[in-house]
Amino acid sequence: MRIEEDKARELYFDGKTEGYKKVDESSLYSESKSEVGTYVVEDLKTGKHYQSTVQRSGEYWSSYEWYFDEDFVEVEQVEVVVKQWQKVT
Repeated sequence: MRIEEDKARELYFDGKTEGYKKVDESSLYSESKSEVGTYVVEDLKTGKHYQSTVQRSGEYWSSYEWYFDEDFVEVEQVEVVVKQWQKVT
């Protein structure tokens, strides 16, 4: 599915645009000289969920340039079990 960059920008920052709403987003992580993250939107007509990528580059103290991928892939939420190490008490 494709959403025009202007609408993708609106979805990311405002949380909604015509026919879609943002339901989740990841933290931005560093990738070389920029930061990348993902976000999930819901199609309000079908109830299906789609994920896309956002990227920003620039300086914290000046301004960032934002880039929004117009391609969205269908996703579904699944439960994941994670094992981790804990201190023995």
